[in-house]
Formats: sequence, C-alpha cells, structure tokens
Amino acid sequence: MKSKNILELLDTRIEELPFITRVKNALKLENIDKIRDLVKLGKNDIKNITRFSGHTAADDIEIFLNRNGLYFGMDVDKIDTYDFVNNAPCDIITNLINRKIDISITIKLDDLLQFANHLIRSVKDEFERNSIEEDKLLNATEVSRKLRINISTLWRWNKSGYLVPIEIGGKRLYKKSDIDKILNNHGCQ
Repeated sequence: MKSKNILELLDTRIEELPFITRVKNALKLENIDKIRDLVKLGKNDIKNITRFSGHTAADDIEIFLNRNGLYFGMDVDKIDTYDFVNNAPCDIITNLINRKIDISITIKLDDLLQFANHLIRSVKDEFERNSIEEDKLLNATEVSRKLRINISTLWRWNKSGYLVPIEIGGKRLYKKSDIDKILNNHGCQ
C-alpha cells in the first residue's frame, strides 16, 4: 500500500486493503466500507463478526492498523477537523498534543529534531519573558510611587532586611519581583 496521509488512509475503501477476499467480504457485509468505519469499532467487535474463523483475521487487521498508526476505538471525528496536509510537522504534532488525540504516528527523524528544537525554543522564550519581567529593576522613586510610601520608609526597610536593594554602579535598585511580593502580601496594587 503506498504511503498516504492519515485522512487519505481513513478514507481508503476496504477493497483496497491487503486482506484475503473472505475478510473483505465479511467486513462489507457488516457495512464496514472504509478504514474509518473499521477503526471506530473495538477489537472485540471485529472478533465477533460471525464470518471470521478464529481470531486470526482480527489480529491481522489490528497489525495492519498499528503499522499505519491507527488502532481500534479511534475517535476519527477529532482527526477530520485538522488539515494534516498543509501544515508543518511541528504544527501537526503540537495540534495533536493540544487536542489530546490518542494516535500513533510515524515521524521522520529530521521532523522530530525540528519539533524538539521548537519545544526548546518555546520554553526558552517563555522563561526569558518571565525572567525579564520578574527581574526588572526599579529605582527608589519608582518603588516609592508603586508602593505609595515615602523614600525614608525604603531606607528603614533596607535596615530591617524587609526590602533590600541591589547596588549597581552606586545606584540602589529594587527587583520588581520583590515589589510584587510586597503588593501581593498586602493586597495593594
């Protein structure tokens, strides 16, 4: 069977599958016309098809599905709503994860590496955004305005260790994250 994307594969007719004629006919008699009809069923449903002898046919079908990234009991309606053909591999994987679609996929090593780098960049960017915002430094005037206190209160708080500034180039600067903690603890903003 030639390589197909998942939507093409789901729309593949049962006659095109590499099964013996008896298996194809038994599936068609159960109104299973396409792979999408087949994967919606459970494995026990397939085993209970009376025209199958033993469990060999059900096992063969399961092996075929698994080799193609499919399985019994799939919710194919979730898959139909996403364009797998025109999106980059990173976007496809992210979409599958976000939508909690339980599916087996085959991915090229280069695409997996690209996705890993995408994840690393995303986490790094988010961390840097949060770090920059948290570690922003404010001077005494900005802090006194933000906290609505007198600058002499900042001096007292420094002596008591309540709010200690960082000295850079002879200037006393306060971490924004420290100011936010004080605001959060006192319900001011």
